[in-house]
Amino acid sequence: MENLIGETRKINKFKYHEKDLELTVTQDQLYKEMLRKLSHLAEEFRIATEKRVNKTERRTLESNYTLNEKLSCLSTEMLNIMGKNKSYKQATKQLKHDVHVLRDVRNEMHKNWSNQIQSLKHSISNCLEKEKKLFSIKEMFPMKENVCILNKNLFQTHIDDMNIKGDELNEEVHNLRSKYDESLSQFEEYKYIRREELHRLKQLIQARNHLCQLVSDCKTALQEAYEMYEPESTTKLNFTERVQRFDHLLTAFFIIIYTCDQLISRITPYQIGDFRWKRLSTCVPSASTRQSLGGQKVMFSDSVQDSLATSSLANVDSQTRKTFSGKDESTGSNLESVEKDE
Repeated sequence: MENLIGETRKINKFKYHEKDLELTVTQDQLYKEMLRKLSHLAEEFRIATEKRVNKTERRTLESNYTLNEKLSCLSTEMLNIMGKNKSYKQATKQLKHDVHVLRDVRNEMHKNWSNQIQSLKHSISNCLEKEKKLFSIKEMFPMKENVCILNKNLFQTHIDDMNIKGDELNEEVHNLRSKYDESLSQFEEYKYIRREELHRLKQLIQARNHLCQLVSDCKTALQEAYEMYEPESTTKLNFTERVQRFDHLLTAFFIIIYTCDQLISRITPYQIGDFRWKRLSTCVPSASTRQSLGGQKVMFSDSVQDSLATSSLANVDSQTRKTFSGKDESTGSNLESVEKDE
């Protein structure tokens, strides 16, 4: 029995060692498999993270590249607009000079016209007095037959002389009346030319105001772009806020591009009005016969104005528009005073 118990113990110990060995091997295999799966999962997580980061960086670089191209285009457009603004200023200066010259011509013509009217009235009064004297002389002559027979030749010569003088006076009156009509028509023509010039000046002022509004809108868009890419402001904003500001900037940029296209596709400012300088040069040789300059009235579509009004650019441009409105009121009052003088 003791031998049997000892053998049984040995067999049980052997089985226990085998089971313990199998358990150790199994635990080792499970641990290695767990490590392998963890490493595989970490590798997949790393690859997915790298792909996501690369995609975000690529989008950011593409958006930065497109925005830089658009900003360069906007800078070229700004240079073109500044050149047109300079041409508008030169045109305005030339127009003011022309208005001053026309005002001097008008004053001179008014003086000449008043002098001619006075001389014409004086000549007409003299002619009427001479005509009355002629009729009085004719009535003073006796009409008796005997006196007529005796002094027929003498009276006939006097009558012929009086008729000749009367015809000369009638011709002189007719010439003076024709000169008066001609000077009156010339004065009316100069008044019409002056009204056309004032209308053209108003159009040029309106075109300048629209151009100033466009320049202020471009300035505001550039300031927002600079604030968006400023390093202090970018660190304070998160990704969604930067995307929202970027979309807002693109909207303002496309609005400005559309407005610039509307401005550039119009007629040049040198083709406004139909001022007939040849007529002025033929009528008044001493007047200035420089070439007339003008400005195109720049009109903005209702959709562009509504989009500018709803965006934040309208809040920034309110002060600039107030200043230009004050200048327009002063200019309009000057034009109204000139029209009243007319």
